[in-house]
Amino acid sequence: MYKDSLNVTKRIEEIVTLRENKCCEMTSLDETNKNTIIYTNAADFKLIISKIIAIYGENAEKEYFYAPTIVGTSTNELILDKTKILEIKAKDNDLYMAIRNALNVDDNQFQSFTLLKFQAVYEADNKYVLSVEAVTEVTSA
Repeated sequence: MYKDSLNVTKRIEEIVTLRENKCCEMTSLDETNKNTIIYTNAADFKLIISKIIAIYGENAEKEYFYAPTIVGTSTNELILDKTKILEIKAKDNDLYMAIRNALNVDDNQFQSFTLLKFQAVYEADNKYVLSVEAVTEVTSA
């Protein structure tokens, strides 16, 4: 009796997962990796924010992304696309390593990101938080 139930389960898995079975087409999913970097020094926080703005371009501040100066304030989320992600790797090793360390990813994982999202918060005196979220499109079949 138990042997037959295992066979049925295996058969269902084959139907769903085998590529030649067109009954169940899989679509792409997004995989997200999110973490924060906490700064206790305003100068370090402003430096990393300026590096993100330099990659994004001058419109970052128009998108309300900047280094907050009032306790309890935060910025809008700033989103970088694949081109800007690769530009980080090519142009700013400090920012590249800060993101990799925050998200605990290797170079291949970094290069597979399709979006990077940042948000800055001045949480309390001497506590600045940079939220980093990476999105990777995962295609399964």
